[in-house]
Amino acid sequence: MEDKVCIITGSNDGIGKETAKAMAKHMMKVIMACRNMEKCEAAAKEVRAASKNDDVVCMKLDLNSLQSVREFVQNFKAMNLPLNYLINNAGIWTGTHSTTEDGFETMFGVNHLGHFLLTNLLLDKLEASTNPRIVVVASRSHARANLNINNLSVSAKEYSSTPDYGRSKLCNVMFAYELQRRLDAKGSKIVVNSLHPGVVHTNLFNTFPMLDKVVFPLASLFMTKATESAEASEALALGTAPHLQGVKGKYFSVKDQVESSAFSKKVDIQRQLWEKSCEMINKLLYRINIKDKKGGNDGIGKATAKVIAKQPIKLIIACRNIDKAADAVKEIKEYSNNDDVQCLKLDLGSFQSIREFVESYKQLNIGNVDYLINNAGVYFSDTVLTSDGFESMFGINHLGHFLLTNLLLPLMSDDARIVMVSSLAHQRASLNFDDKHFPPKNNGFVGYGQSKLCNILMANELQRKLDERGSSIVVNSLHPGTVHTSFLKGLKIIDRFLWPIFSRFLTKVEDSGNAVANLALGELLIYKDKKAIYFDLTKPSKSNTFSQQPKNSKELWLKSSALVQCSPEITLNSTTGADVTTTTITIPTTISTTTTTTVSTDSSSPTTPNTTL
Repeated sequence: MEDKVCIITGSNDGIGKETAKAMAKHMMKVIMACRNMEKCEAAAKEVRAASKNDDVVCMKLDLNSLQSVREFVQNFKAMNLPLNYLINNAGIWTGTHSTTEDGFETMFGVNHLGHFLLTNLLLDKLEASTNPRIVVVASRSHARANLNINNLSVSAKEYSSTPDYGRSKLCNVMFAYELQRRLDAKGSKIVVNSLHPGVVHTNLFNTFPMLDKVVFPLASLFMTKATESAEASEALALGTAPHLQGVKGKYFSVKDQVESSAFSKKVDIQRQLWEKSCEMINKLLYRINIKDKKGGNDGIGKATAKVIAKQPIKLIIACRNIDKAADAVKEIKEYSNNDDVQCLKLDLGSFQSIREFVESYKQLNIGNVDYLINNAGVYFSDTVLTSDGFESMFGINHLGHFLLTNLLLPLMSDDARIVMVSSLAHQRASLNFDDKHFPPKNNGFVGYGQSKLCNILMANELQRKLDERGSSIVVNSLHPGTVHTSFLKGLKIIDRFLWPIFSRFLTKVEDSGNAVANLALGELLIYKDKKAIYFDLTKPSKSNTFSQQPKNSKELWLKSSALVQCSPEITLNSTTGADVTTTTITIPTTISTTTTTTVSTDSSSPTTPNTTL
């Protein structure tokens, strides 16, 4: 196991130190992640001697500070090491109320929230390794606890030491369950289990002198030894024992698999704990449910904006109809508790309007664009022309986005992400680039499919050009599912007769919004190192054969450049690396700033709906 790496939190004494000894004996690299470096170095010396393994190192990690957690992860990733095992062992039991550096009640903040963030930030390293496993050290004290999701971090007045410790350990158990379920849903190979390590006399009880001096000497004969607890953590981390083969998402008491409390198995509370934890650390790590408070179906663009707005960013909605956009802005603000949402005028059917939008954005002085979501789309059964004389589906769905993206590229940060919202309708489409037949003038499904094919071709060619320039900008496309939105107003027969029959089998608008937003944000493992990929919702998929041929992508790019009268060569930001805010642009358009700005183009109007079929 010389090439394997294990991180153990809180490993300078007690169970953590004994666990470090046990893991180090397998001749793997052991990283002791501790708050007190002096104590950690002393413990590391002891671990090296006991294990005869010199590859034991100390790294600073204070779970009392979310910033320290982020710095630890940054420092670890800079070492370019794999990560096979993560043992979340650290724990604290306070006798009086106190708060973390970030203002959370200390036991909740350290025992749960710190480990929650740490684990999520290390998932990509775990996923890239062989047989990755996570052990969450909980406690039997969770058994009598329950949670109030709206009051996880209690005040001094509400604080009660033992019950609140139990609640923090309940969070550990529920976090492990929810993490395993989410990983399984993504097809991950990571295994997560939690355990009660036994009742062990450790420094955890220094807070309670009476227990330490009177009770423990009497009860010590019936208690678990630290070495036995360490062996349990070791076995669960390695997962090589026959009785652990294929076991995941379970709770153990020392070495035996047992049932956790009934409350800990409440899936709805597990999900709420996850989402509340994400909200607390201001980091959208995984999916956020965005059920509309009114129960309405408001389109993929608005659903996407709601997910993005949950982050501390400035959100700009780029819309043709400003009055309708104002209503959407109000709703997004109420949903997200983010008041930094505004709208800008953008009509993708007019090249002049697109140029004016870009100039208006520049005047906001909010910095680089970090996310661009080209979501807007239209469908017409009859021939309708844009103000520039192009068939509207080709003109809006493709040319409008093509020009907008090219004009915004000089304003984008070097690690920006672009999403082209395409459609399954592209699958039977092709293009004839002969001058007599281009640009296409087809209406109905043929023209719509061609316009969505253009989205994928543009994404592929743009990524190729960016790669040639050495840019880190990532471009992907996706089919957001078949959703009932205002898009179907032009298809009255489908809307009135077929939709009621098939609606239960189709995609929910909140699922589409989550898929688009998560692809843009790129936080999830499924999006790591993925570029010029076509997704079907959240799954990488194959676009049609025509779209996969580079010659077709190049030809469309050249033709489109001539039609919108811009250079076929892309222009990138010459000030990349400056201290600027982050911006996301989506169509529908939402812009966000604080550190991130999102621009999304709106489809609230009947002629620019948010939906693709």
